[in-house]
Amino acid sequence: MRGTYPNEWAVLTEKGYQGLGADFRAIHPKRHQRMQPSSLEDMRQNDNISHDRVIVENYFGRLKTLWSVCADKWRWDEKSCDLFFRTCVALTNAHVRLRPLRAEEGDDYQRYVARLRAIGLSIKERQAAKRRAYRENRQARLAVSRRNHDTDLSESDGETQM
Repeated sequence: MRGTYPNEWAVLTEKGYQGLGADFRAIHPKRHQRMQPSSLEDMRQNDNISHDRVIVENYFGRLKTLWSVCADKWRWDEKSCDLFFRTCVALTNAHVRLRPLRAEEGDDYQRYVARLRAIGLSIKERQAAKRRAYRENRQARLAVSRRNHDTDLSESDGETQM
């Protein structure tokens, strides 16, 4: 593909994909050599590439936020994976057209985090209520058990004294 369409597309990558340029037209930040600092030009180019990558990361963040099936390991039929993923990408593209990635991304993320916190708090409250109910029931059982034990002891004391 690199030879067929040399100037029409490129893969925007991270530093970890250094070897990808052999087969594809890859744009990736330059790694600095050990014990040698990066040049100012390399640092500027890396910043520009990182700036473009932020938009890609925002897109994938939106995709995963909207469609949890894309955020986790695919556990269903392999044949349907492509269909589901393409559908999620198409719906996310429509969502991005209506609400651009960088416009209110912070507000959406804050609402998402607040929702997750509320869910976590409700789970903790339910667990605390269960623990409280268990402790109350246990105290009641122990009180009944003590009363029965004290009653049994007083009855047995009366029998032994005769």
